[in-house]
Amino acid sequence: MLIVAGADPRIPSADGTTPLMVAAGIAIFIPGEDGGSLPGQEDEVFEAVRMCVELGADVDATNFRGETALHGAAFRGVNRLVDYLVEQGAALDARTVEGWTPLAVANGLSYSDFFKAQAHTADRLRELMAARGLSTEGHVVDPLVCLDCYQTRPDQVRDARDRDRRTAAALAAAGGHGRKDP
Repeated sequence: MLIVAGADPRIPSADGTTPLMVAAGIAIFIPGEDGGSLPGQEDEVFEAVRMCVELGADVDATNFRGETALHGAAFRGVNRLVDYLVEQGAALDARTVEGWTPLAVANGLSYSDFFKAQAHTADRLRELMAARGLSTEGHVVDPLVCLDCYQTRPDQVRDARDRDRRTAAALAAAGGHGRKDP
């Protein structure tokens, strides 16, 4: 409807988020609001993404977080959408400013105080990456990071230390609070 009224689907918001990114799944924060949660939703999502691409949207455009449409599709968990975006040239190894790839997002992340993983999409992304010779190792989001949670920001997590002054990464590597750093 907006396109019919003259809206340009290539113009991003102030933070760089494009209509394609939103259609693919960027900025979805309601638990259960993913590709298969409502009848017909996956087809609507695919049609919106296809329309944006056909009207000239850049599949690798990034917003202020470095997110791409493929990050959104990974979060949404719609493999058909992942396949389409990759066919259109989307970079499987695109990284956000936090270093998260679409595979890391599909493997799971906490957002708005909920954890969401799309195992079937993570499996598909691994297949696509392996077919292109891309490494599938190490694509995870730090479990202590919560995207858009009021109580946690990535910089707070990076700076957080336990009572023995160990970082979260050092604690995880050591197996938790019960062991000292190696």
